[in-house]
Amino acid sequence: MASKFGTWRQKIKQHWVAIAVIAIGAVVVIALIVLAYKFDWAGFNSHTGPKLDQNQQYRPEKTLWDWLQLLIVPLVLAVGGFGFSQMQKTTEQRSTTDNQREAALQAYIDKISELLLKEHLDERTADGKLKPEYDQVRKIARVRTITILFQLDSRRIGSVFTFLREAGLMSTTLNDNVVSLNEADLRTVNWSRADLHEADLRGANLGGANLSGANLHGADLSGADLILADLYRAHLGEANLSKADLRQANLLRANLHKVNLSGDDLSNANLRGAILFKADLSGAYLWRANLRKATLLDADLRKATLLDADLRKADLREADLSNANLGGANLRKADLFKANLGGADLSKADLSRAILFKADLSDVIGITIEELEKQTKSLEGAIMPDGSTHS
Repeated sequence: MASKFGTWRQKIKQHWVAIAVIAIGAVVVIALIVLAYKFDWAGFNSHTGPKLDQNQQYRPEKTLWDWLQLLIVPLVLAVGGFGFSQMQKTTEQRSTTDNQREAALQAYIDKISELLLKEHLDERTADGKLKPEYDQVRKIARVRTITILFQLDSRRIGSVFTFLREAGLMSTTLNDNVVSLNEADLRTVNWSRADLHEADLRGANLGGANLSGANLHGADLSGADLILADLYRAHLGEANLSKADLRQANLLRANLHKVNLSGDDLSNANLRGAILFKADLSGAYLWRANLRKATLLDADLRKATLLDADLRKADLREADLSNANLGGANLRKADLFKANLGGADLSKADLSRAILFKADLSDVIGITIEELEKQTKSLEGAIMPDGSTHS
């Protein structure tokens, strides 16, 4: 249901002008019909003709409604015929485009296979390093790969990465991939719902790219530019996003299970409802990030900056927030069961009705024991700033 909603949302964004024109046209037609009821000559309201002598025949004048009735049938036929021809034309265009994309994909695979089998594309030295004499061949493979990504739809883009992975030309475990996309500008590629699992996108420029619903499970995006990228409902489980730039990125309901986000810039990022179970956010910068209702169960947030972040109703059970900066953060109704807040800065943080049952609050700064007792819903068994256990 959510995926269908996302598809409709994208279609509305693409055709908003046409939708607006149709809506305005419908309003104008309705307004004219309502106005026409005020005039007898329009023929929309009831009208009684004049009284006539016996044997006299009354022939009323043609009204606007009469003329409209004469025009409705040919107009419907004309509109229907035009609509059918447009649908047929669109279907043919889609079929042609699909065939062109399939041909382009096959041509790409054939060419890379030729470079692999005949031009020593992946040849290495005895110690496993790529032979420098074939650098030019690898550059050709890189350029061809980057070029083909702009020509294909998301399904076939997934096929490209599957081919590269299965052919041993790209891996998230190698530092010297045969085909590298480091520093490639891939912002306008159609990534939506693409299968990119275990893809190597280290250092790629994906700022503002549409990655909604994409499968990035186990992918390497370390150092990638993801500013303003749309990762709505993307699956990023166990992906490496360390040092990635995710400022103002949309990670709404994204699956970030066991993702490495250490040291990342996530300021103003939308992580509402995101799954960050066991994610590594140590040292991450989450200034004003939206983490409302996010799942941060057992997440590592050591030394993370959560200044003015929205953590309302967030699941922070057993999360490690030691030495984190939570100044001004909204933790209203957040669940911090057994969370480690040792040394955290809670200055001006809102902990109204937060659950701190068995949480470690030793050495927290910026908040007093009295304020904690007053604001929070449950402090039972919590280790207080003075080292005592709250009963």
